[in-house]
Amino acid sequence: MLTHLPRELHNHIYHLLPKASINQVSLTCRSLYASALPTLYSTLVLTVKSHIRQLEAGLQDHDGFLYQVILHHTKELVLKCKQSGQCRLLFDIRSLLGQLPHLSRLTLMDFHTLPVSYIHPLLSSLPQLEHVALRYCDLVVNPSPHQVETVVSSVTHLELLWTDFSKPAIDSLLACFPSLVNIRLLANHNRHQMANNYAVDALQRQCPRVTHLAIGVQEVKEHTLVSCIAFYGLQLQALSLLCHSPSTLLAITKYAPLVQDLTVRFSLETNWYPPPPPPEPRSSPSITTITTTAATGRQRQRRNDNHEEEEEKSKKGGLLCVLYHCQRLVRVQVESRYAPSSSASTGDDCLPPIISKALATVAQKRITLKNIQAIHHNVTNSSSVIKQLALDHHGGTVGLAAVKDTNNGTAKQDEKAALRRATDIQAHISASANNDLLSKRSSSLRPETILVLDDEQLKEIRSQASPQM
Repeated sequence: MLTHLPRELHNHIYHLLPKASINQVSLTCRSLYASALPTLYSTLVLTVKSHIRQLEAGLQDHDGFLYQVILHHTKELVLKCKQSGQCRLLFDIRSLLGQLPHLSRLTLMDFHTLPVSYIHPLLSSLPQLEHVALRYCDLVVNPSPHQVETVVSSVTHLELLWTDFSKPAIDSLLACFPSLVNIRLLANHNRHQMANNYAVDALQRQCPRVTHLAIGVQEVKEHTLVSCIAFYGLQLQALSLLCHSPSTLLAITKYAPLVQDLTVRFSLETNWYPPPPPPEPRSSPSITTITTTAATGRQRQRRNDNHEEEEEKSKKGGLLCVLYHCQRLVRVQVESRYAPSSSASTGDDCLPPIISKALATVAQKRITLKNIQAIHHNVTNSSSVIKQLALDHHGGTVGLAAVKDTNNGTAKQDEKAALRRATDIQAHISASANNDLLSKRSSSLRPETILVLDDEQLKEIRSQASPQM
């Protein structure tokens, strides 16, 4: 029976179930209630004052089981405002924070007007806090001569999602977290003019230790992005940003060659290639004969493709340049969004050239999709993925040096060893229109196709790099 299983197996099963199902299991008997309670209370979601009062009443008995569970197992607190954007919930929760000594994650949601000074008392009451997330909020600053800034050195992760802020508000918020190593500035409504660009500048002044950086906010100037990449430089391990032009990619190769996880997003405004130089004046006019036969068109297309490939290798600031110079890359994700065409054509012509070339490269590698199943938008280095990729090990398509043949009695090494010995670059090419993936593709390609290059293939590619690079 389920009640006879060890507690460790109970916890593993509970982590695979939704909270509603865990709640139903806990009501079946006392034994399962006791085993499910730590998982149920690992995250507290409080929305109104009555929830806080009910929880405080249940914690009156310090010898009770509920008190012990919350004291030792509650790691995350989510405060979601449902009272017309009022901040009263932030005052009501203060009396409860002293009974959550092991809380490490704090999330504030739906506070339409959130003064940064209201967050300070929460931060000072949580000594073990590491992650702070603000979602669907609007940060403001209430000027006060008696306001005291709170500095929380324990917080290392900060996420802002659909959260707007003024320039003084983002300055005040970042000043609280001088030890940040992971920051995610994701999309917002851009309600304050040039505040997003100012926030990226403020990062360099307030948070010098950042190693994982994701910039998804709008209206950030290219020179600000380049300056930010140059500031953090060699310490960057993960980087996600919107590419405006080859200058952004050039900054990555020049200042952040040790990056391991790179996500580059292209948009309609992206300048894919530098402007061509002006044509040289000719001494005498020439007559060009244009033929429209299919054979001539294909030859001209091949010449153009070869010219573009050589240009991509020789010029600085391209994706190939990033691959050549960033030797420690283990994951590359390239995203592109394009406007749907009004014409009937839905083929590769409507894709940006950099995405079309990437898809063509995948097709040339002829990696069968049956060996890369159930891998969609997020690429994970799980053991099951490694097993699937290892199926082509003897055929020469994909090589993982750390996956050995079990028929010889040699045990497969663990996942971390495999990733260390075989530097796999996983390029997830996702082309989307209006947040939907392409629905029409040739029979041999899908938008979820993943290109995996082993260590030998990387050496071969890098050996062909242009001497100019």
